[in-house]
Amino acid sequence: MEIGVYTGYSLLSTALALPDDGKILALDINRENYEIGLPIIEKAGVAHKIDFREGHALPLLDQMVDDVNFHGSFDFIFVDADKDKYLNYHKRLIDLVKVGGVIGYDNTLWNGSLVAPPDAPLRKYVRYYRDFVLELNKALAVDTRVEICQLPVGDGITFPIHIQLKRKISMVMAIKVSEKIAQVGWFGRSYLTTVITVRAFIPSFQTTVNFRNPRFLLPRTRVVYRCCRAVSGVVVSENINLTDKEKQIFNQLVQVLRHFNLETQLRVAGGWVRDKLLGKECYDIDIAIDNMLGKEFCDKVNGYLASTGGKSQGIGVIQSNPDQSKHLETARMRLFDVWIDFVNLRSEDYAENSRIPTKEFGSAEQDAYRRDLTINSLFYNINTCLVEDFTGRGLDDLKSGKIVTPLPPKETFLDDPLRVLRAIRFSTMFDFEMVKELKVAAADNDVKSAIADKISRERIGHEINLMVSGNQPVKAIDYISELGLFQVVFTPPPNFELKISEHDKICVNYINAAWRLLGALGGCTFSDEQRRLYLYAALFFPIRKTVYGENKKKIISPVKHVFKKSLKLKASDAENIIKLHNAVDKFSSLIPFMISSEDMNPVEVDWKSDMIDAPDSSRLRILLGLILREIKDFWRAALMLTVEEEILKLGLEKVWEVKPLINGRDIMKLLELKNGGPVVSEWQQKLIQWQLAYPCGNVQECIDWMMMQTQLKHLTT
Repeated sequence: MEIGVYTGYSLLSTALALPDDGKILALDINRENYEIGLPIIEKAGVAHKIDFREGHALPLLDQMVDDVNFHGSFDFIFVDADKDKYLNYHKRLIDLVKVGGVIGYDNTLWNGSLVAPPDAPLRKYVRYYRDFVLELNKALAVDTRVEICQLPVGDGITFPIHIQLKRKISMVMAIKVSEKIAQVGWFGRSYLTTVITVRAFIPSFQTTVNFRNPRFLLPRTRVVYRCCRAVSGVVVSENINLTDKEKQIFNQLVQVLRHFNLETQLRVAGGWVRDKLLGKECYDIDIAIDNMLGKEFCDKVNGYLASTGGKSQGIGVIQSNPDQSKHLETARMRLFDVWIDFVNLRSEDYAENSRIPTKEFGSAEQDAYRRDLTINSLFYNINTCLVEDFTGRGLDDLKSGKIVTPLPPKETFLDDPLRVLRAIRFSTMFDFEMVKELKVAAADNDVKSAIADKISRERIGHEINLMVSGNQPVKAIDYISELGLFQVVFTPPPNFELKISEHDKICVNYINAAWRLLGALGGCTFSDEQRRLYLYAALFFPIRKTVYGENKKKIISPVKHVFKKSLKLKASDAENIIKLHNAVDKFSSLIPFMISSEDMNPVEVDWKSDMIDAPDSSRLRILLGLILREIKDFWRAALMLTVEEEILKLGLEKVWEVKPLINGRDIMKLLELKNGGPVVSEWQQKLIQWQLAYPCGNVQECIDWMMMQTQLKHLTT
């Protein structure tokens, strides 16, 4: 479909690209314009592909939305019409484009005006439509039903790709179940309806990223960030813009140096530099000192404050603790209401079987090379107000979005294997690419052994928790599986063999489905804690019913072992996840009664045989109430896992990727049709149903069924 044809240039291009039986619905308010280009379209031999309709698009789109036969029926929709209606178009087109289909919105950079300052001189019509285009871009950026790519071609084209997964089945089931829970009186119905149907859950991890091309809209989703970086790259400033408070802090530290006539170099290290260069605010300031310990310099700061009539600050000293990745003593003090860490620059040397280095004072260059990643090896020199890149590639890797180690990756990982997990976490946090050499080293058997032998389980659990709580948990877990680290990280009990093969890939599939379902059901008001445990519950869902004997008297769930022994997380985490798993099975047994349009009441369920004698009409209320009392605020997570389990059980998790066994052209040949149209569309829908019913069926079986149905139809008529 094309909305806004004008004289038909893009319409002609699309028609030429389509197969001979392809069709375009072309909508424009003015037929005279279309007829200007019609002779060229006819000369190209593609006029038969175009169904032109004159008039306003919205009324026709409303008619199509009301007819479910049009839902998901368009492969590609191009919009180049009145910009003030773009968002209204999108609200309708999202129902009409098929999953995996593409919508294209033209002019989404709008003469570069979207990033122009408020007082920039703009033509009147540009200024008028600017806000409407900006409104569309913002709406697309938070629309979890699509992934988007915005290209700086011409005046900018944004392509939302429809990835809405399982939305209809999950939404219908979730709404019906929620309404049933409301009907039995456990919560207010209006609240539940709002929770399920209104997009209240918008992930808090979205960030603004600047781009090299000044005409790019500043996007706010990781999807645009990923797609667009491949085109233009991330803009990384060569200099750092300080906030007023940072200026106060750094100016005071320079005054300390001058007061005591110190030749000390003060450098802010690590994440603060990286984030500031990316245009993000960061309040975690770590200062590296080249010629004294942190506690010694903090004493100098208090000496300066005393000499100027200021108030001395308390100094906290954090002793070195390698298990917590604290290899050196760190001094802390509060300046201008901000906690600052002070530590000396260091060089390190690692023993063969330890991740605890021997340490000594080092240069800034030595300190940079001993860090985990090049993007974390940058310094901001407070004395000179310059960014320092001693590895020679920190800035370049930050600009190109690459995860690289300063030294050879295997050497780096064997020195401190925790860096493998940190590389994965930073890769997913910023959507950066881990280079091939780093992946090869991370998957090396020696490195795997080092992870198991040299890193405390608490540190592994801490890193995994950060990944699962981060903005791309599925990508992080997928990396762990891809690199062969799943069993190393989520170590199963000794002498325990899972009954399902390749269980790590199955676990990844479950957390992937859970993450996508969470995005599709955008109204779920999960807290951060609920979201975290929901994803963990999905990850370990495939092994929920397996048990092992720790000793002759005790039967233990491997899920509990992973949380308590492999990750060393809270005991309550394991308990809550096991409760979620149990609730899924209980919810599953009640779903037929909850979503039924008839007045059905459960007589008996296998998990509650000792039910009191109560009227049939009260049994559902009792059973639901018992589940809710057990899992409390996690009932929504359990319900979503239930929906996900049913979809995966049926093997429908990627059904939208299933290709038809027979295409439209072959259908026309088999039925001896000269033209396509509704008959072909009707058979395509029937054949998809046949494939769903017979997932292992082949082409010939499908043709045989089709011809049999055709013969039966002839006989009955």
